[in-house]
Amino acid sequence: DFSGAGASPRSRLQVIERSLTPTEAGMGLPPKFHQKWFAGRQTRPLHRRGYGIATSLHQKVEKEFLDPQTFTWFSENVLPGGRVAYGSWYGGKVRFRWDNPDYGYDYGGFREAIEVPLKPQPLIP
Repeated sequence: DFSGAGASPRSRLQVIERSLTPTEAGMGLPPKFHQKWFAGRQTRPLHRRGYGIATSLHQKVEKEFLDPQTFTWFSENVLPGGRVAYGSWYGGKVRFRWDNPDYGYDYGGFREAIEVPLKPQPLIP
């Protein structure tokens, strides 16, 4: 039921900081500030699907999951009632939940993602 939960209409490659925690500058900010915070920046907030891929890859390479002491807001993934999704490592598993967009917690924040343009490559016969 989250906005942005369906299949993406196009392939995307996003690069994020290789860090266990969200972006330092984005820590403590509530989701309602994401549009203001990202305005004029070359980055976008990481979405839930990207986080799932990132934490799986990080676990495969580093043998640890993202956010063992923190959580990441997914400000582009909102329930019809306005609650915003977030993700973390908790109780031995990756957990996805939701909370009020007005709440800011010192131990949660945004992950910045740089979207890399993908150019279609011609098929080699």
